[in-house]
Amino acid sequence: PLTPLSTAGGKPEIQKNAFYYKLTNTTLNTFLNDLRSYYWQLEPFPLVDETGLGNQPIDMEINAKISNVDDVRKALAKYGLVLSEETHDMEMIIISQK
Repeated sequence: PLTPLSTAGGKPEIQKNAFYYKLTNTTLNTFLNDLRSYYWQLEPFPLVDETGLGNQPIDMEINAKISNVDDVRKALAKYGLVLSEETHDMEMIIISQK
């Protein structure tokens, strides 16, 4: 039996639109990178992965308005994933003008 975040295997594939995101045998990092760079680029907080899944292939299907943090939060809950706002110290590279 598959665990909530495992894969049945097969060809790696992504299907996505504004209200749907499906990973087949693809990493969670792929989804998170899309959230960071496209859907949530205007969000004031960085998205940090603390799942420990790394580049492990998974199957996952999200039925939600992908640009809406609360909708995605609810959809991820069925996989045992939690989106939370937390305070962390982190190293950053900053570019500025003199």
